[in-house]
Amino acid sequence: MQHSPPEVFQCAMSHSPGVGIGTRERIKVKVEVLYFKGCPNHEPAVEQVRKALRNEGLPILVNEVEITDPAMAQEVGFLGSPSIRIDGIDVEPGAREINTFGFGCRTYSDDAGRRSGLPPVGLIQRAARESRSA
Repeated sequence: MQHSPPEVFQCAMSHSPGVGIGTRERIKVKVEVLYFKGCPNHEPAVEQVRKALRNEGLPILVNEVEITDPAMAQEVGFLGSPSIRIDGIDVEPGAREINTFGFGCRTYSDDAGRRSGLPPVGLIQRAARESRSA
C-alpha cells in the first residue's frame, strides 16, 4: 500500500513570539507526530511538541500522522508511538540511526535517565534548534 508523504506547512513567523517578530519572513517547518490509534501518549505528545515550539518561538503547527499497519510502519521508518520528527529528523539523537521499525509503543529518556512514553520538552526544543541551524 502506497502512502503519500505528509505535507509541509508554510508558516508566517510574524505572529510568533521570538524569532521573526516584525517580519514577513516565511519559513517551512515540518513537524510530525507519528502515532497509532489508541496510543495513550499520542495527545500528550502533541501538547509537549506545541509547548516546545512555543518556547522556541516557532509556529505551532503539528502534522499528526496515524500509522495504520505494520507495512506503513516499515515504509515511513516508524520507531513506535509516539514518534516526533522535525524536518524529517527524529527528535531523539540516539534513535536516528535505528533501522528496526515496527508497530509498538515508544519510550524516551529524560535528563535523569528515566524512561517515559513522552519526550521531554527540552529534547524537542533541542531538535527544533538543530533544525533551524541546519
